[in-house]
Amino acid sequence: ANGDGTINQNDLLPIGTFYGQTKPSSKAQSTEPATAQAGPSIQVRPLPVGTTVPVHIRVADGAVGRAALGWAASLKTPSTLTVKSATPTSVLGDNPIALKRHDEEAGTLAMGYTRRAPNGTVPIAGEKVMKVVLKVKAPMKSHARIRLSGATVSGRSGTKTAGSGDGRAPLQLESPYAENVP
Repeated sequence: ANGDGTINQNDLLPIGTFYGQTKPSSKAQSTEPATAQAGPSIQVRPLPVGTTVPVHIRVADGAVGRAALGWAASLKTPSTLTVKSATPTSVLGDNPIALKRHDEEAGTLAMGYTRRAPNGTVPIAGEKVMKVVLKVKAPMKSHARIRLSGATVSGRSGTKTAGSGDGRAPLQLESPYAENVP
C-alpha cells in the first residue's frame, strides 16, 4: 500500500490515512527506501533467566506535530530474550486497523496500528503506544540490545521515518532495565 514493494506493518499507515476514499489518486507514495532504516535502541543489563522485562514504545515529541493517525515499527530482540506479550495502549481508540506479527526464530515483532482517517487524528506525541513484555530465556553474559527498525509515525501533515529529516527517530524505547553502555 505504501509503494515500497514490500508488504509489512508500514502498509497500514497509508490505509488509515486514506480510509474511505475511493479515488485512485489517494495512494500514498513512500519516501522510505525498501531496506528498513536503523532506529532507536536500548541496552538491557544482564538479568537472570525467567526475568520479565517491560519495554514501552513511545512516540517522540514533534514526530508529526501532536496529531497522528498511526505508527509502525519492527522490534528486534537478541536470542537471549523472547516476546512474552505485546499490548497496544488505547491511545488510537477502540478499533484501530492493526497488524502484529511475531517471528520467534528471527527475534522480530512487526507492529502497525492506525486509525481510520474519517475518525480523525489523535494527540499521541510523547505518548506510550505499546507495552512489550520480554522474558529472559537464556543466560545473558553481556548487555542485550533491543532495536526498532523502520520506525514510522503518520499524520495528516505527513509521515516521519527513522533516518529522515532532522535525524531524530519518531519512536523511542524505554525500559526500567535499560542502561547507557558505550
